[in-house]
Amino acid sequence: MSRGVTFIWTMKKRKSENADDTKQIADGMKQIEDDTKQNRG
Repeated sequence: MSRGVTFIWTMKKRKSENADDTKQIADGMKQIEDDTKQNRG
């Protein structure tokens, strides 16, 4: 494996990890929103 390919693979992997993080944060925000709505009732 050449260095360039490894670098691209690492970037792609990192990108997909960031996408997962973003989704988790979005899910967490939604959860907080839902909890707030329930508490207001």
